[in-house]
This record gives sequence, structure tokens and C-alpha cells, in this order.
Amino acid sequence: REQAMALNHLQVCWSLMGRYADGHQAGLAELEIVRRHRLGGTRNIYLDLNLSISSLLLGRYRESMAALERAQGYGVLDQATLHLRRASLYLQLGQLARCQGELQPLLDGQVPAQAAVRFNANLLQLRWLLAQDGALTQSRQAALAHALAHVGELALLTQRTDHQARLALFQGRLASGEAALALLRQARDSAQHHGLRGIEAAAQAGLARALAEQGQPAAAVQAINAALLLRDGGHVLDLMPGVEVDLIAVELLAATHPERSAALLAQAVAWIDQTAANEVPEAFRHGFVHQHPVHRRLLALAAATSGQVGVKPQPWLGLGQLGAG
Repeated sequence: REQAMALNHLQVCWSLMGRYADGHQAGLAELEIVRRHRLGGTRNIYLDLNLSISSLLLGRYRESMAALERAQGYGVLDQATLHLRRASLYLQLGQLARCQGELQPLLDGQVPAQAAVRFNANLLQLRWLLAQDGALTQSRQAALAHALAHVGELALLTQRTDHQARLALFQGRLASGEAALALLRQARDSAQHHGLRGIEAAAQAGLARALAEQGQPAAAVQAINAALLLRDGGHVLDLMPGVEVDLIAVELLAATHPERSAALLAQAVAWIDQTAANEVPEAFRHGFVHQHPVHRRLLALAAATSGQVGVKPQPWLGLGQLGAG
């Protein structure tokens, strides 16, 4: 039991650092101990809930589903976390209606949830709102502002360093101009100071896009290089699972570093194709490939650069839409 508990703490620590592959391995080692010694109790449930999110962030969607099914089979008492994990999985699979169906009981209070779970549910709601097709309407803009306000209130309740950094990160993503730069630098600096490398990488990626919008291309390239370096060093970008950072890099580098941009685009499209074939159940493949906003955008860019006619990438929402937030 002591060894299993030590592995559990190790999994949490690696995950906070954005090293989800290492955390996932610690979780699998704990799972082996639990099975070998037939350890029971709620530990099994939370172990599988943790494994579901680490496998999701690593692009192992079949594993994520299996872990959630095991947790449910144990009789999960923490329905709130189960809803949150399912919502996260469905969002990454491009199943937006299913994602909202899992989120809604958390957002309207039907299912009791701790402040930390509600914080993450509202962050996920922000991502869900940004994943919708079409222009940013007034009602959708109001919903984004409402969710962001809830995230701020919950961050005050939890008083967690990682939550404060995530709040600044998302405020920066939704702000514009100098306000966006200040917030994203705040998120980056806080994450660097506390060793939260996944948040740091996401802040660098967001900062890169904001710098480009402010007419600072050299600084933007420096920031996106920092994000890619952290990602390639084994850190999963916080709130950016999969290949979202690749999309940012492809768009930023297209004018100044076209060969590198093309290589990153080819790599990202290959990841989408391979992951869809090997890690996504057939029933969810269409949504994963064609409804996930990042994947749809990357495939449209690939089609446009290959000379196909009539392909117009959709505008990317999420930056400079809410003012200073």
C-alpha cells in the first residue's frame, strides 16, 4: 500500500509539471500493484480517473475510455469528476454536443462538486465555446465573459498556484493588445517560478500569437520556439492537448520560415491520421478528424497548400475577442 501511495503522489507531481507521460507510467505501475495485491477501496476509482486524463492528454483515447469504464464499474462516488473527465474526452474527440451534455450538470449545480472541479469545468466550458463554428456572436461573447468570471471567482476560492496561472493564461488568450501580453507573461512567469512546465509552454504559445498580432514577429518566433522546445522535451501543453501548438507554429512561421512551417504541418496532419486510425474508436473518428476545430483547421491548411481548390480555412477564434477580460 505504501508503494502504491508513493506512486500516486509521483503521478500527481509529474502531471503538475506537465510530464504526463511520466505520470502515466507511474499510474500504470500503481495499477499493477493494485491488481497484484487486490487492493480495494476508493483508491482504485481515483487511480482510473487520473489515468483517464493522462492517457487523454497523451492521445491514447481508447485507454482513456477504458479507464473511465473501469472507474464506473467500481461504482464511482465522485460523479462530478467523472462528468469532467468524460467532457474532456468528448471535447478532444470533437464530440461537442456530448461534451456540453457532461458539463451542464456541473455548471448548473445539479451534481455537487468541489471548487477545483468546478474551476476546471468552467475552463472546459470556455474551450467548448471557442470550439463552436461561425462568428463570435454577442450571446456567445457574453457566455465567454460569464464563464471567465466564474473561473476567476473559483480561483479565489481554491487559492491554488496552478489555478491562478491558468486563470491568467485564459484571460490572456481572450484579451487583446497590451493587456493580452501582460496576462500571458504573468502566466508564463508564474508557471516558470513554480515548475508548472505545461502551463509555461501554453503561455509561451499564446504569447507567440499575441506578439505576432502586435507586430513583433521576431519575439513571436522566439516564444513559439520556447513552447515547442518544452513540448518536444515531454511536456504536454496545458489546455492544449494534441497538436494545437503545431497549428499556432504553422501559422506564425508560414511567412518567415516556410519550410519549417510545412514540416510542422505535415507532422501534425500525420499525427491526426495515425491517431484517428489507432487510438480513436470508429464511432468517434469523423468528429475527431472533421469537427475538432484544430484538426479541421490543420487539414484545411494542408489541403490549401497542396493546391486543392475551394478550401478556405475558417478564422481561428480565441484571441482578442473580449478586450482586457
